Amino acid sequence: MTDIRRNVPMQAPSAPLPRDRSYLIAVNLKPLQEHEIWLNGESVSGGPLSEGAVIATDLQQDPVFFVAGPSHLIWFHVPMELLSIDERAESCALYCATGKAIDDPFVGVLARTMQSLLTCGHRPSQTLVDHLFLALRGHLLDTYATTPTEQARGNNRGLMPWQHRRTTTLIMENLTTGVSLQVMADACQLAPSTFLRAFRNTFGETPHQWLIGKRIDRALDLMTDRCISLADIALSVGFSDQSHFTRAFAGRMGVSPGAWRSASAGSSIALAE
Repeated sequence: MTDIRRNVPMQAPSAPLPRDRSYLIAVNLKPLQEHEIWLNGESVSGGPLSEGAVIATDLQQDPVFFVAGPSHLIWFHVPMELLSIDERAESCALYCATGKAIDDPFVGVLARTMQSLLTCGHRPSQTLVDHLFLALRGHLLDTYATTPTEQARGNNRGLMPWQHRRTTTLIMENLTTGVSLQVMADACQLAPSTFLRAFRNTFGETPHQWLIGKRIDRALDLMTDRCISLADIALSVGFSDQSHFTRAFAGRMGVSPGAWRSASAGSSIALAE
């Protein structure tokens, strides 16, 4: 880990960083009005950079960077050989290593915690430092890593594990409002058409169809409470009105919401008797 501070603006872009089979994970600790990053000579990121933004780059891609104004960053140097599940497994790749800013509060908090150890006035215990680095490694593996084999077949055969987690989390967090195809594709670092194909291969339906299914699942839970009207249930799970809800429900369940509720109530009475 390196704590990097500049009190004066850079006059020109940096020289390419030394090539290495490692990742550079940079955490921005001070808002920047302007920055730019190049990988293999191509600009991949630019503009303002918020406090807490995380940027990962592959040091095999000759990263070059420029920041305007005073800056404060924490850099983590992560060798690729450390990113394996066990000693026999092949190293994983980080598919957030695009040079573009990502929102990762966990890495931000970890960076600030580790940075505070440098300024606490005494040498921190090696056990604490080791556990913090293990936490970073575990988080990177769990959130962003997949094997080269999975990478080669991922776009043709479905979403990779970390993309699956991100997509389902996005949909469930925006169940009532919906989430655009572009937002989901960006979160998975895929083109919209590639993401849509991978999603279909993974779930057997489109993102919108999967969203509708989850809305109906939630509606089924609410419909067991007969004090809640179907109109209120429709709105609470994200449908525009009761008619929209009825059409979607009947398409999925084969009966209308009213018929399903009546049949469900009848089954409950029979069980009670």
